[in-house]
Amino acid sequence: MEMIVEQPVNHVYEVQSEWSETEYERRCHVCNAPSNGYHFNAPSCETVTLNRKFECSHGNDCKIDYGMRVICRACRYQKCILAGMDRKAVQPRRDSIMGRRKIKYANIPRQQQQQQTQIEILQPFQVTKSEDKTYIVLDATALDISPFVTRRSHSISSSISSTSSLTYDPLNNLIINEMPQQIFQQQSTPIFLNSVSSSPPNSFENYGSNECISSTTPTLPPSSPPQNTAHLEASLQHLLNEQGKSNERRRILYSERYLSEMLTESEYDDLPFLEADIRPLKFMEIRRETRSMILLTFEWLRGWPYFSQFSTADKKILFRRCVLYHTIIDPAYLTLKIGYPNKFIMSNGMYVSMSETSETGWEDENEITSEIKKMIYMPLMHRVINEIIKPMKEINLTSLEYCVLKALISWKGSFHLVSPNSKEILKREMDVLFASLHHHYVKQQMNESVIAERMGNIVLLVSNVFCVGLECIENHHKVEFFDLWQLDSLLIKLLKVGM
Repeated sequence: MEMIVEQPVNHVYEVQSEWSETEYERRCHVCNAPSNGYHFNAPSCETVTLNRKFECSHGNDCKIDYGMRVICRACRYQKCILAGMDRKAVQPRRDSIMGRRKIKYANIPRQQQQQQTQIEILQPFQVTKSEDKTYIVLDATALDISPFVTRRSHSISSSISSTSSLTYDPLNNLIINEMPQQIFQQQSTPIFLNSVSSSPPNSFENYGSNECISSTTPTLPPSSPPQNTAHLEASLQHLLNEQGKSNERRRILYSERYLSEMLTESEYDDLPFLEADIRPLKFMEIRRETRSMILLTFEWLRGWPYFSQFSTADKKILFRRCVLYHTIIDPAYLTLKIGYPNKFIMSNGMYVSMSETSETGWEDENEITSEIKKMIYMPLMHRVINEIIKPMKEINLTSLEYCVLKALISWKGSFHLVSPNSKEILKREMDVLFASLHHHYVKQQMNESVIAERMGNIVLLVSNVFCVGLECIENHHKVEFFDLWQLDSLLIKLLKVGM
């Protein structure tokens, strides 16, 4: 196998850029700034995300340059459109409370730029020339490459041309092929080492084997995954049992039916309420019942066997994240089952109308007006419908998948904040979730392509819930800051956590 590097002939070789000497830096077509992905201290267009409209007062022909203190936003936006910006491709709005990453455009000397792109290439190599270009041919067979890397490269060689460009990793002193994105994504899948096959598996058949390692966490101490399918099935059954307990508690707290009727109603198996149980939303009642809804989340979390192994600080992090995300995912699933498309149902059985012809749930109240209600919560509810409920409906999400999704959101949403020991527990539990769900699909006699698509759709839902969670926190900070209406003090404390 040979790797070709396009280089000048020296002992220290500089990677040739596709740009000329005088045009080394890529520059923005709109503001002439060095193109690094962040313009005007923002990763996406606020004119689009905030749906703003600007008017130019100087003839729509203003100069646009990143070094100017004041820039005409109308002309800047029009120049972006002319440069090819697609409004539909703009990233969704992020949480503005955490601030944005600030970029400084430093004047880096040309000599320093050259030093950053220099690569010292060691023997063995040979130099060849073709027309006006010089090539250095590296013989990979003579290099000190481990058998694992060589075997891994063979499995992806069919999708990489022999003339792929190379990039330099200064942290590890490595020269790495610039591969398609899907090739790098293969590194995040489990790799199974055995004497029969060196390619990544397409199933979880060897889950729990000592020969399974994760290429993304090579230094992580080995965990103790389940060794048999009975453990996988027990993991799913635990989630179903906890959800059943939560449903029973909601019936007792918020349903007006007789107790005997609630306990004998077979239609209650997967849901806490029937359509006949829901009632119009009153914001004052929501505020009074906030504590009980928080308690239900805590009881769900406390039912997890590993919760007691967390430190107090990690328990607080996990609890806060569960309160945030459960207030999104629980109403979304209830709305999907008994409210969509005309009603948005809260986790306590109250609903607001989503029909343009009905004002149910949006009426004026003593402490909050209809206008403020709609201003704060209507856009958020529409986003939950469009980004969470509709995708759930498209894949026909089952109650078991909902339980897995709820747990996955809870663990993944807390993962980056907890201590290393807690991270290992959460990682192991997420691995068990995926393995258990895969085993469930196999028992349903689904083929691997259907399983992969379905699990992928569930993972995509996780990111949607996280994005909605950012907006939910932002809205509640606005409510508190501008004193729009009185929120529960415990809820405010739980939401005051950095993202």
